[in-house]
Amino acid sequence: MIHRGDEGKLIYRCDNLLPCEQCMHGRTCRKRIHEQADVYFLQNYLSHVEPAEQETFLSKMRATMEQAKPGAVFVIIDLQYAGSKTIMRELANRVQAEWDVPADIIGTNLFSGGAPAWSRCPYEMPAEVQAKIFRGDSGFLPKKWTRYYYLVLQKQ
Repeated sequence: MIHRGDEGKLIYRCDNLLPCEQCMHGRTCRKRIHEQADVYFLQNYLSHVEPAEQETFLSKMRATMEQAKPGAVFVIIDLQYAGSKTIMRELANRVQAEWDVPADIIGTNLFSGGAPAWSRCPYEMPAEVQAKIFRGDSGFLPKKWTRYYYLVLQKQ
């Protein structure tokens, strides 16, 4: 992140919801990210993409994959929300069917009955955090288990 307050949208001044052609930063992201990155992580992002922004996001994802170097891996993980699943499925379908960007789905739980995966929090909550933040009032408790969808793509 370049600036505080980017809210997850700006990485090297690249707006994930703005088509590349409209970006005022030109090819900065391509020089600093696409030509060097081996692994791209997109975690807990899709749940924040509004339905009206879905097509823009998918176009931007296609452009990012097109610019990525061969062998680059895209790991997309999001919580169990219908919107996240819809966007992830559409991305997977486009990768398999219509895109001219050669890529493979190397891992997903989207098509195995649609059941999300489970993950257990791998650490114990520090006593100070438990005592001052997650006290249990108003149902505010730490999550031990999380359900999520994932999609892992690799550019050929």
